[in-house]
Amino acid sequence: MDTIKPNQEKYIKDLHPDVQQKFRDFVKLCGAQGWDIICTSGYRSFEEQRKLNKLNPSNAKAGRSHHNYGLALDINAVRKGVQLRKASTEKAWNDSGIPEIAKQLGISWQYAFGTYKDPVHFFIKHDTSVLLQRAIKQFGSEDKIIGNRVNLFPSQSSKKMTKT
Repeated sequence: MDTIKPNQEKYIKDLHPDVQQKFRDFVKLCGAQGWDIICTSGYRSFEEQRKLNKLNPSNAKAGRSHHNYGLALDINAVRKGVQLRKASTEKAWNDSGIPEIAKQLGISWQYAFGTYKDPVHFFIKHDTSVLLQRAIKQFGSEDKIIGNRVNLFPSQSSKKMTKT
């Protein structure tokens, strides 16, 4: 499979522009291995993150999630009757080859963050505390931040990213 389905693109198009193609390639390569990728979460505003954290304090606080910067994609995967989702074991995920595909593309994966299991979470590593400070500097205050438009590498570009 070398195409992105509309339900996948719906999530990918809202990721940070610098990582969208990497995640498209990830979904395509998983598809080439027979996996049907179901995207369940991508970019998440700070307000959405606050609500999630309020519902479950194990979720990251606003500004501390890679989702807040458009650097993470949560997925489920299905192939020949095998379903991978949040409740799936670490062995099942590793045996699928999906984490290895991610690694080859520079996308990070880990089965759990401390005691919080989140195997559906694939992300581009960045220090979120640095990103939060950069975002506040770029947008002026936390309530004005458009996370998927934060300058990831400000030394490479003096131009502010704005919502298009």
